[in-house]
Order: sequence, then C-alpha cells, then structure tokens
Amino acid sequence: MTVNGLSVFSGRSHGITDRGVGRILTGYASGNTGNPFDLDDFTVNGSLPLPLVLDADFDDKPVGQPIGTGGAEVGEPATINDGLVTTIIDPAVGNPILRLQNTSMGLARAVRWGLLDNLEVETGLIAFDVDVEFAMRDNYQVVIREAMGFASSFATFRFFNAGNITLTDANGVASLPPFIYNAGQTYRLRLIYDVDAGTYSVFIDDTELVADRAHGVSTGRGVGSITFGFLSTASAAAEFTIDALQVGAADAPIIPSQLAFLVEPTSGFVNRPLMPAVEVGVVNVFDEVIGDGTMVEVGIESGPGVAMLSGEFEPTVAGAARFDSLQVDLPGVYRLQARAGRATVDSFVDILVMSLPDPIFGDGFE
Repeated sequence: MTVNGLSVFSGRSHGITDRGVGRILTGYASGNTGNPFDLDDFTVNGSLPLPLVLDADFDDKPVGQPIGTGGAEVGEPATINDGLVTTIIDPAVGNPILRLQNTSMGLARAVRWGLLDNLEVETGLIAFDVDVEFAMRDNYQVVIREAMGFASSFATFRFFNAGNITLTDANGVASLPPFIYNAGQTYRLRLIYDVDAGTYSVFIDDTELVADRAHGVSTGRGVGSITFGFLSTASAAAEFTIDALQVGAADAPIIPSQLAFLVEPTSGFVNRPLMPAVEVGVVNVFDEVIGDGTMVEVGIESGPGVAMLSGEFEPTVAGAARFDSLQVDLPGVYRLQARAGRATVDSFVDILVMSLPDPIFGDGFE
C-alpha cells in the first residue's frame, strides 16, 4: 500500500485463503459525525504497473551497430562475453531489436543486464518481461540472477534444439506443462517474483508454466540481473533476438540506491559529538529523495582498529539522516562509511579526534 507515493507497508499477508478480491467499500465508521469526503480518479486495474528499473527497447540504438555496455541507465547490458556478436537490426522497419549471434561451439556465452544503480531487490514484487525469437532451434538460455558480481541464480531457462525447454532454480528442476518452442516465432517471456515470499511465477505469452514456485535461493541476497545467451553445446550458427526488455520493481522508490555525505566534520574530541554533525543524503534509483524513516548507519571506514562509535544509527527526514550524537571513543584520524540497505558511500575527509584537554585547575593549585 502506498499513500502519495510513499510505501505504508509491503508484503503483508491478508489472511484470506478461500476466495478472491472482488469489491471495495467506502463510507463512514459507526462513530462518524457526518462530515463529507471526496472520491476521484477511482480505478481498478487487473495488473500492477511497476516502476521500471530497466527499460531496453533498442529504439534509440543505431541500426547495424553493436550494442554498448553502458548499463541500465542507457538501456544497455553491463557485460558481453567474448565470442558473442551483438547487432541492432530492424527487420520490421521502425522497430529496432537486438540480435545475439554465437560464433563457435564449446563455450557458454551471454550478455548480462543489471538494474539501475546495480540495484538488488530484496522486498516486494519484481517482474521481468522480454520478447524473444529464435532464428533456429538450438541451445539457448535465459537466467535471472543476483546483482552484477554475484552468482546465485533465481531461475535458469534452457531452450534445446529439440524444441523442449527446462526450468531450474536452487530447488532443482521445475515440473513444466508440455511446451515446444518454434523457430521464427516471437514469445513474450514473463517472470514475476514475490521476493518476500521467496516465490515466482513464469509465463510464456499467456501460458502459465509455473505458479508461485519457491526459488530456493538462501544467500540473503535479492534479484538483480538477467542474462541471455548460448549453452556450450550451441552451434556456431545459433542466433536469437530480444526486444522490449523491461524490469519493474514495486518497492524500487523506497529502496536506498545512492548515498552522499552532505556534511562531514574535520575534528572533534573523544566521547563528544562530532561537530558539525554528520549528515547523509539518500536517494533511490530514480534520483528521488528517500521517504522519512529509512535507517542509515555510519561506521568506521579507517582509523584505530579497536575504536567504537556510538550514535551511529539515524532515520532519514526529508531525504537526509543527521547524526547529532555520533561520537568515537579513541583518539586518532578517522574516515567514515555510511550504509543504507545495500548502498554505501565512503568519506574522503580525514577527521582528527583528540583527547579532551585537561580541565583548568583540574589538579588544584600547585
């Protein structure tokens, strides 16, 4: 549930198991005083439009050229394996798509897309949609994984040269209804993850292949990337195209993505609040300030190894967390690191923390 774009709660179980959703009631509680209220723009949708954390339709890419590796911000993959050829083509005229071509047998090859700011989704819903068309039946795969740099797979689709497909995840091989794919036919592949429940559903066009299957990934990480490529048994002539690649994440607006130190102290005293107070700004992948109440932690990036901080946790207010009581218990030169969710940022300012001076006349007259 969101109010004015801010998440009130996410992933809560409604507790009803024997029927579906069918109506909404508006009105007055029994203790009302008769004051009127207004309703407007009242709509009910069968599907949830999710904020896009990856949108690659290739319409802005030059035809006849390979795709770059600029990342999700420009609708491009983050990595392309050697020996895999990418080309923007326009067979329908006016609708560029991406062609992937193998060049030799014996090695698995893939292109891998991450999400905006290398986001890894650990809560709410995340949905992957893409059009795929295989030039011939061969040996291909599509994999949903963690963020870039991590290896756990939330689903691995394999398309084989006999026309059959398989789906595996950390729980093993999924049982699929009979399905044979054809060369030269475009398929809309959709995977929807309920990250809180640890389950996902899979559709090809309007055919549901898997419903609410547990993916079994237990690394404590979230969903963060998708790869397209060729199995090591693919022929050197294997090729396929992808288009309209979109990934939407329901909770993306409330997930911290980038942090910045807005205010940093340069000196202070042991066991006294550092001045001026540290302030850390937090934005999401859309460069919007995070809503109030997002917890930010400040830790020691470098300094005396046994030093301890206190006052290191503060919530955001208007997109920033202010640490009025942050203090350290040992003298030394420090740098700090701020954390919120999986996002981190390191300080580049040296903070000199000194011992407290002796109080005047602390030892009496001598």
